[in-house]
Formats: sequence, C-alpha cells, structure tokens
Amino acid sequence: MAGNDQADDFDRARKIHRVLVMHYVEGLSQAEIAKRTGLSHPTVNRLVKEGHERGYVQIKVTSPLQPLFEIEQRLIARSSLSEAIVTPSASDQEDVNLANAGRAAADFLLSRLKDGDTICVSGGQGVGAVIAALAPSRAYDVTVVPATGGVQGKYFTDVNHLAAQLARKLQGRAFQIHAPVFAASRAERDVLLQVQTVREVLARARDGMAR
Repeated sequence: MAGNDQADDFDRARKIHRVLVMHYVEGLSQAEIAKRTGLSHPTVNRLVKEGHERGYVQIKVTSPLQPLFEIEQRLIARSSLSEAIVTPSASDQEDVNLANAGRAAADFLLSRLKDGDTICVSGGQGVGAVIAALAPSRAYDVTVVPATGGVQGKYFTDVNHLAAQLARKLQGRAFQIHAPVFAASRAERDVLLQVQTVREVLARARDGMAR
C-alpha cells in the first residue's frame, strides 16, 4: 500500500509539474492547457494552486531599479512613513533631477488623490516642482492648506503662492496664511497664533495631516 501511495504521489507531482511548465514556461492559459491535456479547466486550476502550495513555483522579480526599491523599504522601516518614492539622479544638472523628482511625486499624488481630501503644503522649490509636473485628467474636489507660514520676498516658492497654484491645477480651493514661517521671538509667535485666520488655517492643516 505504501508503494502505491508513493507512486500516486509521484504521478500527481509529475502532472503538477507538467501543468506548471505549460502555464509559466510555455505561457499557455489554463483553458489552453485543459484543451491540450484533456483535463478539465477546474482540474488544471487545482493543479496550479497545489503547485504553489507545495512550493514548486518561485517567482523572482529582477529590475535595474531594485536598489532604489531597497532604499525605499529602508526609509519606511526607519521612519514613520507608510510609503516612500526614490527616483534616480539621471543628470548632473540640478534642475533636471528636481524635475524628475517632481514628476515622480506628482504621479504618486495623483495615484492616491480622491475627492474630499485636504492637501497640506509647505513652500520651496521641491513643492513647486511637484506642482509644475502635475497633469490631472479631471477636476478634484480638494482643499489645499498651507502647513507653514510664508517667506518674505520669495514669491514663486512661497507657501501661499504654491497653495493657490496647486488648487488651480486640481480645480480645488486653497486657503492662505498671513504669517511668516519664522517668528522673531516666542512672544511674537504667540501673538501670531492669536490671529483668528492663522489659527483656523493651521487647524485645518493639522486636521488634514491627521487623516
């Protein structure tokens, strides 16, 4: 009886192997395998599934970008980030690399964005590069809120300017904050935080980041 069991298991393993080779190596669909072998489609499906359960199938993905993916995973593991995007430096020119990073971030933003979202932004060239690269295919019912104060004299990287630009591109709405990013003293900061419009904008930003 033991010999029969071993023979049956060998035949089963050979049948599974044959189906797996046809499916994963030769590229045949399960329906095509069923037609060629005379097995039913459900039987082919069960054999493929059993092959996975027995560990006969090992899928390995290789990519020239694998080092970047590994950096992303390390960033996630060592921080509070839930996701990270790393893009290669493709040029010696800083503006080209900034534009590439902006495109990667813009694509990621659009892949996650949904109506009703609140987007919190700071100022800076990086945020500007993301907004410049954005190419939404539809309007989004979103709110853009400054998460920091502004920088005097840096109009095109100022948080209010960027918030308005981003809202315009997404066809959403933007709030403005009328306070500097840095206060000269704790007392000056406390005074700014007493301004109702400043408090309201920062409260919206905190609420948006908490979601």
